[in-house]
Amino acid sequence: MAAKPILMWSCAALFYAYQYVLRVVPNVLKADLTQAFTLDAAMFGQFAGIYYIGYTLAHIPLGIALDRYGPKYVLPLCTMLCIIGMLPLIFIDDFSYSVIGRCIVGIGSSGSALGMFKIIRMAFAEEKFTRMLSLAATVGLGGAIFGGAPIHYMLNFMPWKDVMWIILAIGIALSVFMYVALPKLDQSEIGSPLDSLKLVLTNKWVWFVSLGAGFLVGPLEGYADAWLTQSLTDIYQVTSLMASNGSSLVFLSLAMGFLAINSIVARIGIDKTVALSGIMMLLSFIVVISGIGPLWIVPIALFVMGFFSAYQVPAIYRAIRFVPPEATSLVSAIANMIIMIFGSYFHSIIGGCVGYFGESSLTVNGVCSYDAHVYQKGLLVIPVMLVLGIIMFVYMSLYKQEK
Repeated sequence: MAAKPILMWSCAALFYAYQYVLRVVPNVLKADLTQAFTLDAAMFGQFAGIYYIGYTLAHIPLGIALDRYGPKYVLPLCTMLCIIGMLPLIFIDDFSYSVIGRCIVGIGSSGSALGMFKIIRMAFAEEKFTRMLSLAATVGLGGAIFGGAPIHYMLNFMPWKDVMWIILAIGIALSVFMYVALPKLDQSEIGSPLDSLKLVLTNKWVWFVSLGAGFLVGPLEGYADAWLTQSLTDIYQVTSLMASNGSSLVFLSLAMGFLAINSIVARIGIDKTVALSGIMMLLSFIVVISGIGPLWIVPIALFVMGFFSAYQVPAIYRAIRFVPPEATSLVSAIANMIIMIFGSYFHSIIGGCVGYFGESSLTVNGVCSYDAHVYQKGLLVIPVMLVLGIIMFVYMSLYKQEK
């Protein structure tokens, strides 16, 4: 192997971190973007949600490309797509181009998770897959943690477009590093993607597990990504800086969850772990959104919410176990694709509901402000979907015994 496994693993973790920075940018820059482009809640929800359209649509093509050409060529290209997709925000006043660019960012970001699956499979033994995946995801979540409050601090000293330029410069450096560090794909590792695709798409349990996991993704991808800061600000009347720290707390606890989730799985199994995670996310989300408790309990609830959002790693591994080892990479891509498409679903539905229940009146600085009950109604889709996901994994634990 041209590069040591740890160096290859570092490329996967760093790209995963970078795409998380891009994912939380709408949440941190919501006020600036709303003012610059005069956005209402529905428009902002579409902008945030279309990221997941590009993210999910690119999964199968990128999965095949990774199998055919390897991460050395595909991942630097994905990073450059992320950079290109951010440019309309800086250069073009017509917001429709920024929406298209956000979709392109989603396409490029899709390579981060798929590349992580591929690189770990190339560099490590099969029994180390979930452990190294959890560690890479934990390191990568530094992008989400440092993409919240620290960017907010930078906004106090420089215009938001300058902050964007810093993010893009980091992306260029990362693409060069990955091209240099990653090895070419060994021809013996190239399989038959069409046969694997048929095998995966015709397996009903892969679909069942992936849909169930998608129902549970609302607290992380529907709430923490784009709606946490503004909802906490309006519900609890706290500063935007304090609220943005809540987003960082969710991703910090998610990183800790990735480290601990394997221990829980070892004790009670995958299906019960995912069902338990859904229950804990449901309870903590209700605490945060209800606004009836004291302010000090909100950080605790956000921590619990983020910690149990780590259910995605065992859920994807559960889907992998329904197919032969030679289809591992593709089933990972398809399971992750199905799960992530729910991100777009949650953003679009939440944005539409908040806009419907709230009066879209603009404040003096051009930012929409809503009463607490507007967010409570608009975010109701998340607990409803959580209940459905919990039921599906309880069913799995009772009627589909793990092998």
